[in-house]
Amino acid sequence: MSQHQHQQGYYQPAPQHQQPPGGVDVAHTSGFDFDLSDVRISSSLPLLDNQDFLNFYNTYETQLLELVETNQLDAIGPFWESQWREASRFSRILDTDDGEKYCHVRDTFIFQRMLSIILPDVLQRMQPAVTKSIRSFSKRLQPWMHAAVAALPPRVAHSKIRTTALFAQRLRRYTGLNHLAQAARDLLAKQHQVAAMNEDFVKIDFNAVADQLVSMCPSCAKHTVIQLHEEFQHVLRDAAPLESWCSWLQSVAHTVLSQQQQPGSNGVDLAKPAANLCLSWSFLSSQVIRDLTLRSAATFGMFHLMRLFCDEYMFFLAEHVVSVNTLSNMPRHMRDGGPLRTLGTGPVQQGGMSHH
Repeated sequence: MSQHQHQQGYYQPAPQHQQPPGGVDVAHTSGFDFDLSDVRISSSLPLLDNQDFLNFYNTYETQLLELVETNQLDAIGPFWESQWREASRFSRILDTDDGEKYCHVRDTFIFQRMLSIILPDVLQRMQPAVTKSIRSFSKRLQPWMHAAVAALPPRVAHSKIRTTALFAQRLRRYTGLNHLAQAARDLLAKQHQVAAMNEDFVKIDFNAVADQLVSMCPSCAKHTVIQLHEEFQHVLRDAAPLESWCSWLQSVAHTVLSQQQQPGSNGVDLAKPAANLCLSWSFLSSQVIRDLTLRSAATFGMFHLMRLFCDEYMFFLAEHVVSVNTLSNMPRHMRDGGPLRTLGTGPVQQGGMSHH
């Protein structure tokens, strides 16, 4: 690849001062810049009921995040049980479509905040005891929530349990990614191993690999696969650190997803392209491993480790792009969609009740 082509490609060397790109707010994703604290929930209920429920959720979020920030994780189970027992008085709201959706959005946002506190950087080296503690915590989350929401309407109880289970799954997956990152970092620090990997990598017939991928994925362009091969080889030949590998993977994910995202589309629209990206990437990396296996390459184990890390990190990136875009558009799901302060105290539209 020429220097000009290299500059136009995905890979850009990371500055030495750049922080490891493993935070929850990954590159190319917007932050959570919306406020759910005053969204109108249901037009069929008095404004006072809505406001009481919002105040409850605001206090709940503040107290829960304080427990996480002060590392009182064991107290979360009893806290959930007491809070959601009290919340049963809001059953009229919780048993509506908008009430259920609001809880889902708010809980997802809270769990995202918790994730950023517990694992602010998934690439940062952690002590084994910390990893074990996080995994143990993740296993207790779903039973805690299941017990806490027993008195709530079934629809919202199921939603909360499901959202909690997904959060627990992300915690476990991110600790796994962290473990792979440390192993990959140690591998890349050994120059003689990286040099051996480069020697084996140049022997791969990437034209054949690209043809196989295109035959399985008609939407995949062969020239893109060839470009990824050249970019991968460039990063490998540079003996780049893990942070540069992550920056390259971020650029790949951003480039591919931005090409498929329609103007004004949201996270729901990005979900399928993100899934296709992960599947295509996984198939491509599996073909590389297959070629190395058939040739009994001495560096097979090293490539297998890098494949595991790159696959998992690509999924991490795709998941965050989708989740951030989805959350940023969630308030539109509310039937009224506006803040309480703009509704005043007059009659509520759409057949709702008046607040006197």
